Amino acid sequence: MPSENLRILRALTTRRYQIVNMRKRLSAQISARKKQGVAGDVEDLDDALKVINYDQIRDIERRIETPSPKKKAQPKKRGFCDPFRALAQSRLPC
Repeated sequence: MPSENLRILRALTTRRYQIVNMRKRLSAQISARKKQGVAGDVEDLDDALKVINYDQIRDIERRIETPSPKKKAQPKKRGFCDPFRALAQSRLPC
């Protein structure tokens, strides 16, 4: 794997780890609230947070399993560029 793909994979797995830990903390908070007998409004919010968290984990896992599309190689910038030439060639300035 190219180093760029490894960097992306490492970032995605780190993010997944963080989201899974958020889910664990949320579950602990929910069980503590249930023991305290918290109102139904908070339970609805907890359910919504669980769904969001689950969707985030599923999205990250899908991105980890699916190889990222190859990007076109961009030309290397060489120092300063001439903005007038860039405008004449209908490109954005460097």
